[in-house]
Amino acid sequence: MWKKGAVDGIPRWTRVLMLVTLFGLVWVAQPGESRAQFEVGSLHPPEYFGEGRIVSGAPAVRYNRVEGLFFGARITARPVPISGLSFPVCAGYGFHNKRWRYSLGVHQGLFRGEQLTLGAVFFDETASNDGWRLRQVENSLAALLLKEDFMDYFGRTGWQIFLDERLEGRHTARVVYASYRYQDMGADEGLAGALFGGKKQFRANPHIVEGHEQSLRLIIELDWRDSSLLPFEGTLVQAIYEKTWQDFTSDGLFVTVTHFRPTFAEQRFVVRAMVGARARSLAPQHLLALGGVGSLRGFRQNSQTGQNLVLLNAAYYFGGDILRVFSPGRRGGHDRVSLGLFCDAGSAWAVERVKKSLFSELDGYHVLADAGVSVLVGDGVGRVDFAKQVHGGDGSWRITLRLLSAL
Repeated sequence: MWKKGAVDGIPRWTRVLMLVTLFGLVWVAQPGESRAQFEVGSLHPPEYFGEGRIVSGAPAVRYNRVEGLFFGARITARPVPISGLSFPVCAGYGFHNKRWRYSLGVHQGLFRGEQLTLGAVFFDETASNDGWRLRQVENSLAALLLKEDFMDYFGRTGWQIFLDERLEGRHTARVVYASYRYQDMGADEGLAGALFGGKKQFRANPHIVEGHEQSLRLIIELDWRDSSLLPFEGTLVQAIYEKTWQDFTSDGLFVTVTHFRPTFAEQRFVVRAMVGARARSLAPQHLLALGGVGSLRGFRQNSQTGQNLVLLNAAYYFGGDILRVFSPGRRGGHDRVSLGLFCDAGSAWAVERVKKSLFSELDGYHVLADAGVSVLVGDGVGRVDFAKQVHGGDGSWRITLRLLSAL
């Protein structure tokens, strides 16, 4: 029903709240937290007030189809008498599904520069396996503005302990033991609010299998990049082994290698290879998915799912040099807008026998591939990709928008 003062069926006060959320997202602009599969995550998210002081923190704002507007805060308290001790707390409320979420932690840094950190966390969280595809702020803006949500969600309630070692200030070795219960959020869907998008509906949030799980994760991250935000040169290697038991027994291996290489002038080449395998479990929350933003950009979201995944992304960015060739008389502007070429290829597939895994029954016929052209703004701060399916699809085109993303 249309209401007085409504636009596109959405009350005016709701749109005002959405605009406030939009400005909050642009200000907060933080990466998603670590959850599972390919995502490593950081123990030290950005802080926007009181950095390094007794109390510091930042707003916690996101927007998606299951929670609607989620609003809260991240606070870290550091008692002065005990060096290296901190208490990170994050809490907030989802206005659509009417749920409080929180995490309560204690971290103890050891040695100079807190190279070694011991910690424990109690949590009741909205989790997703899709944080490796795109940052949380990108997904929130897409949901808020365009009614597009590229992540799938489930709940987790439990606790974890970890040991984290920082090597040379940039590399990471981490061991995490966790015990938690999965919560199905497949019914928390159908959020109607968005600033644009008209009558378009969000896709359904998939159901998962509820139950208890214990897990042990071994994480290695080797980072030789010149910048963690918009790298121009270097290599990033991430490897995660995960073993789970109790209601869900599985073994998972997830490896990502990303290389950035400058070529001529401001031009650069970026390539990413990903391999993942999950043996002995077909639970939806354990499956790997390909297709859409951050993976195969020429295909719809989650075009393929299975226990195994291989993905190769490659891009060449001209850094404004191509535009200088076609408009040599113009001054400026070439560094603000530039072009790139890209291609993606990969497959996610299941196996007939659950205990079989890595590369078992991979069929080249089911490999999906796309290629296209990118328009970059601000040398990659913003990017528009025009992708065409070249193998495994019907040859259609898709357009995607990215923020602060190398691929």
